[in-house]
Amino acid sequence: MKKIVALFPIIALSACVATTPVVTDFNGDSVQVQASSSTADESVKAEANRICQTVNKRAEYASSRQLPSTGQYDFSITYAHLFLCLN
Repeated sequence: MKKIVALFPIIALSACVATTPVVTDFNGDSVQVQASSSTADESVKAEANRICQTVNKRAEYASSRQLPSTGQYDFSITYAHLFLCLN
């Protein structure tokens, strides 16, 4: 029983994953958006389009990859989605 109680805080904290997409790279020709979803869902696409529109371009999906964990106790999975900014 003690083991279950000890694991509860870890399980509770692992559920605290950021769900909002975060722009990590932008150079005018491409934008990288990090999110917890493995596919580029509508919120990820909307964020990429919003960033590409700052240079009067549209976002076109290119690829996704799973990012490595940042530490021994990092239980969240994050994906990086790459979009090209095209005319």
